[in-house]
Parts: sequence; structure tokens; C-alpha cells
Amino acid sequence: NTESLQEEFTLQYGISSTFSVPFYQTKNTLARQLSPKFMLSYNGQEGRTSGNYFSGVDHLSVGNIYNGKKIASSSESELGFSVSGGLDYRVNWDDGRALYFWFGGVWLEGTTTSQNQNTLIQPKTLNYVGGFNYRSHNALLVNIDTVLDKEGEILTANLSNKIEIKDFNLATRYEFIDAQNDERINEDLENINLSASYTGFENFSVSAIRRYDLSERAVASSTSSFGMEYTSGFWDYQFSQTFDRKEPEKTVMSAIYNDDCTRVSFSLQNSSKIGSFEDSIQSLLVMVQLKPFASFSVPRF
Repeated sequence: NTESLQEEFTLQYGISSTFSVPFYQTKNTLARQLSPKFMLSYNGQEGRTSGNYFSGVDHLSVGNIYNGKKIASSSESELGFSVSGGLDYRVNWDDGRALYFWFGGVWLEGTTTSQNQNTLIQPKTLNYVGGFNYRSHNALLVNIDTVLDKEGEILTANLSNKIEIKDFNLATRYEFIDAQNDERINEDLENINLSASYTGFENFSVSAIRRYDLSERAVASSTSSFGMEYTSGFWDYQFSQTFDRKEPEKTVMSAIYNDDCTRVSFSLQNSSKIGSFEDSIQSLLVMVQLKPFASFSVPRF
């Protein structure tokens, strides 16, 4: 609702279990690992928010295919059961080279989002993800990942490479999104992202990112940011400030407590201006994760 500001409340909950049986092989100059994986999860949500101001662009990746909650938005969630399964293959050489290949699929019973609304994860259909990652011994990193529908058509694709020189990083990334699977765009999205960052200062980092739109043949965005992080015992404190030539400044402050059995995070951040409102919307996110079986292990015989 862009005419008035109202307090809203949502409750998200879920439970998940992961099963994996890794196989190892070691030779003189390399080590191999083959890991079939399977996850079963159940999620729910009580309450909804007006509009989609807090909704993110969620899609499958190697980073979230085995997450208990694959839709990271603070206002949207999966509903009911979801099943994930796949295969990971890793090779590590003695000289520092590494190869990682993955393939998997996910089926969701339902989501709170409408069809094609800010998400590339579609319920009641198989969604596939695959890719590979290669790192050379001289800090060159090449990564490819893609999301396919059940017919094998590409929904998203990313090709990236990264060069690390001590504390200075240079990276390029090609991004593709099929317009038929995202109602926000009228034609296929193709971008090239260029980024540079420096992390040589203790607890302090700076970065700059420029995005080039291949369809429009023009610079689409230019962003710079800096951040600080401090750790004391089980607590991790973070602060970041982002500057964008097309968007208002964004500030994020968070405190995270993490031990063997509990993870609690408090995050305060502002969001973009909405409609005719002059002030940015401030949001406070509190997340509590209990890990009752974190220290549970099966003894070997």
C-alpha cells in the first residue's frame, strides 16, 4: 500500500532433513569425492505483507538447492513439502587445482508467490540446476551454473571468471534470464557485470560494480560500497553502506550470534523510497535457528 504505512507481521517456520552418502578415492596426485544428496523439507507461513516491496528475486543455485528454505525473501516462502536430490563430484589436485561439478533437481508443493511473481522457482514442477567450477593453482576461477525447466530449456545461466591477486579481486560475469519466466521483463535479459574489490584492510572492505546491458548496449548500473566486520566470541557484527547512482543509499547493520546449538541474527536495514514517501522504510529482521542435533554423530565400528 503506497498511500499509508502500516505495521505487518509474518511468521515463517520449517523443518528439513538432509541425507548424503559420499564416496572417496585418493591417488598419488589427486583426491576424488562423489556425493549423492537428498533433502526433504516442510515450510509454512502465517500472514502476508502488502505489495512486494520485501520480495527478492529467488532462483535455484548450488548455494540453496539443499537449503531448508529456498525462497530467501522475508515476506515469501515455500508452502508444504519440497524434495531435493542431486549429485556432487569434486576433484582436488596436489598442486592446488580443483574441479567441482554438480547437478540436481527440486520439486515444491507450493509457494506464497503468484505465478512468475519475482521468482524463478516454480511449484508443482521439476526445476533443475547444474554447473561446474574450476580453480587453477594461480588463483584463476571459472564458474558456470544454469537452471533448466523440465523440457530442458534454459531459464537462467551464469558464466563468470575471477582473478585473485593477493587482496585485490577482479571479476566478470555473464548473466542470462529467459523473459518467459519472469514477468518483470519484456525480453530476454543479458548482462555483463564487471567488479573489483579490495580486502587488504583488517575488518574493512571496499568494492565497485558496473553492469552493462547487452540488449540496450549501455551501462545499466554503477554501484560502490564499503563494509566493516568485527567478531568477538560467538558474536559477529557487520556494517555496510551502498551507493548507487540510480537508487537511494542503503545501510545495513547486523549482529549474529552463532554457537554449536543456536544461531540468532538481528538485521536493521533501510529500503528504497516508495511512491511519494520522502523517508526510506526501515526494517528489522530477527531470525532464530535451533540446531539440536548439531553435535550428534554416529560412531564408527
